[in-house]
Amino acid sequence: MKQQQSRFPGTPDPNCRAILTVLGSPTLTVSGSRILQGKRKSLALVSYLALTQQQSVTREHLAGLLWGGSPDRQARASLRQVLSEIRHAIGPSGSEFLAFEGDAVILDSVSFNVDIIEIAECLESGELPDVLLTNPNISDNILHSFDDLCEDYTSWLLEFRSRFRERISRGLRGKYASDTLSREARRSMAEFATLFDPLNEEAYRVSMALAAEDGNVGNALQTYARLYEVLDEKLGMEPSALTQDLVVKIKTGHFDGVQTEAEVRNGPAVAAVNGGGLATGKAAGIPIVAVFPFRSLGPDTVPVFFSRGIVEDTVCMLATMREPRVISSNSTRDLTVDAERRDEVLKTLGADYFLSGTIRKAGDNHHLSVQLTDTRSGFVEWAQMYDCLEEDLFDVQTNLAQNIAQKLIPSLRFAELKHAKRSHPRDLSAYHLMLVARDLAFRLERMSFEKAGELLKLAAEKDPDFSATFLAMADWFSVRLGQGWSESPREDQAQLEKMANTAFRLNADNGRALAMLGHSQTIRQRKYQEAQVLFERAIECSPNDAETLMWSSPTLSFIGQTDEAIKRAEEAIALSPSDPFLFRYEHFLSIAHYAAGDYSASAYWGLSSYQRNPHYTSNLRMTAASMAAIGNMKDSKEFAHEMTRHEPDFTVGSFLTHQPFRDQRVGQEYARHLLKAGLKE
Repeated sequence: MKQQQSRFPGTPDPNCRAILTVLGSPTLTVSGSRILQGKRKSLALVSYLALTQQQSVTREHLAGLLWGGSPDRQARASLRQVLSEIRHAIGPSGSEFLAFEGDAVILDSVSFNVDIIEIAECLESGELPDVLLTNPNISDNILHSFDDLCEDYTSWLLEFRSRFRERISRGLRGKYASDTLSREARRSMAEFATLFDPLNEEAYRVSMALAAEDGNVGNALQTYARLYEVLDEKLGMEPSALTQDLVVKIKTGHFDGVQTEAEVRNGPAVAAVNGGGLATGKAAGIPIVAVFPFRSLGPDTVPVFFSRGIVEDTVCMLATMREPRVISSNSTRDLTVDAERRDEVLKTLGADYFLSGTIRKAGDNHHLSVQLTDTRSGFVEWAQMYDCLEEDLFDVQTNLAQNIAQKLIPSLRFAELKHAKRSHPRDLSAYHLMLVARDLAFRLERMSFEKAGELLKLAAEKDPDFSATFLAMADWFSVRLGQGWSESPREDQAQLEKMANTAFRLNADNGRALAMLGHSQTIRQRKYQEAQVLFERAIECSPNDAETLMWSSPTLSFIGQTDEAIKRAEEAIALSPSDPFLFRYEHFLSIAHYAAGDYSASAYWGLSSYQRNPHYTSNLRMTAASMAAIGNMKDSKEFAHEMTRHEPDFTVGSFLTHQPFRDQRVGQEYARHLLKAGLKE
């Protein structure tokens, strides 16, 4: 395990180090002796503390977690007994492992070796642990015998298994797509990834390409046959066109190792690029720009959130123009121009040019050095330096957007360049709060997310005339609803619409606000015609904004314009292929395919969305329905069960009274599939 400074006084005795094994039935070994054998609640508590790695947990929380069905007094008494049992079993060294501060219980995770954490860290360092090779379903075996311990504990355990599975998936992808590992190691990672997640089509492609490059065509084709069989069995569909194109290259002997290897590293987003709107843009010769966060130089460090804010504002202004096309800031916010995989990332994004720069702060003055680079030649097309105060940065961003557009599209009309302006914040501290809140919200962690909401409210109070803050608040309510975190969904939906309305009122040219408002008009009031008017204006104001395109897709699905709904969702994915909220884009694409009657494609994109975020309840419903529609009842029922866990009061009958499809037959078919999946009538 990675070492960190203990919050306990002194250094733990290495001879007293504890070893916690949670694969299968948990065991705890201290100083070479196994303790707490058969003590399920004690082992469950230690495992929870060690795996969550929180600095401290309140007794109240632990009592509710393990004895939620008991009266408070009884639960507290049971907790005291278990804590005493643990301390006694650990012995004299117990104070080094378990401590109490007031009502808080603290487990010193530095003193523990936990098997699955070491497995994950081993994988992330570039090694494939043997235990993974022999146990592809490792996440399902975590605390295997504790599924029936207690309802709240079981809920936590299921969520933890899901997060651990995501961590292993990310670790595998980070390695099989990396140039830093040997080809043999990458191929091993990719091959195991297909066992760990049999529907990971990207991993199959990497494995096939590497095998073909090594001259092992037979193995590559066997891998394809296995993928074909799995997709047919699970989803009733064939591999994607990207995969089939790769097979043709392998079979015809025209396999270009370097080119194919770069292609197959890309996932569903690039498949969308090849078949969606962005590909059309390339064919038409429209340049595509990516904006990187500026690097901070000098003694006065510029906060990361501020650098990201420059990217966000510049991208939003570029998105108001029809040309050039601009990659969403959500996909570039964490990138750096000198990143080891910059060229690969730029290929994944599909960018022809990238804007990068540095920002040096000295007192109140900001010095910016900016350059626009051709990704193919490495030639700097345009460069500029700016000196300004912080409050003047917004004029600099406008100038950046106009200069980029004029350089790449010389014929761009002056009126369109002049249009590329945004409202300025009146209070810079409020602007900073909004940027910090956006950063917190991107983590998709409940506590951080609620904190983001508080910061956005404070920012709105400080500067009630800044449109971007209210737009961020509308998006915050949208994610809160989608995650199933809302305690009052109807009230939060009303707040979402109110915030989008306010953002629009403060800036009538805010395309994203118009699109969110149109989506809300459909979801809350089924005002399809009014929504379409808003979408038309939104696209006119922000034709290049990924989120504007995304928000307009579901309504088109609900009114039967499925081809356009699919096109807009695919364009949105193409403009933001590395978006932290890509699960939402893919969910909307799943809706569009379902409305079009292509249930296999709907299930595919729903499953991809689920793998990115297993807690998005709207997607759980749609994926359960599409799985039921293609006859995959096992997975359909699992998705329905997971959805019910997040929304226990959901019934198909209540949904039918306000279902969003304008064609009642589609809505009734959707309800029938939900019932078939096992959701309550």
